[in-house]
Amino acid sequence: PGLANVLGNVTNQPPVLGFIPDKTVYQGSPLSPTATATDPDSGQTKTFSLDPGAPATAFINPSSGVFNWTPSASDFAGDHFLTVRVTDNGTPPLSDTQIIKITVLTPPVLQLTSILHNGNGSLTFSWATQPQRTYRILYKTNLTQAVWNTLADVPSTGITLSLTDDTTTDQQRYYRIQLLP
Repeated sequence: PGLANVLGNVTNQPPVLGFIPDKTVYQGSPLSPTATATDPDSGQTKTFSLDPGAPATAFINPSSGVFNWTPSASDFAGDHFLTVRVTDNGTPPLSDTQIIKITVLTPPVLQLTSILHNGNGSLTFSWATQPQRTYRILYKTNLTQAVWNTLADVPSTGITLSLTDDTTTDQQRYYRIQLLP
């Protein structure tokens, strides 16, 4: 009951999507996981797609299963649910789906959160970060200088970073933090 009536043996079996874990991404940052699938019927072509309701700017490569989405500021912060589908080219074509949850976060404000004078001519400053992004720390000794000097490029593995700078050679320094692409 509820299934198609079939005479004889069913020759096509549905493909099976590999597990896609929940994802988290910041607005303005790219997300590109890859969907994988197997099909017990060897030689069949598998085509990946997103069901209706996916964000308008989200895309999945029909052949490779590579998913791409860079949530913009207009994509609300919070949980987004979308359905990934894989369909074979058997007769009849069969498919498998998985709903994945993508949590979109608002990026942290790019500003220093603390500055500590260490008493030995150095200072340590901290700022909120996005994991898996790189930050460039620049400085000037005078605001009239045309060029900022690069102090360091620092990759983030968590939600905050700290950097200690030896300022004994300068009477003053001005700092700038850049989020690199």
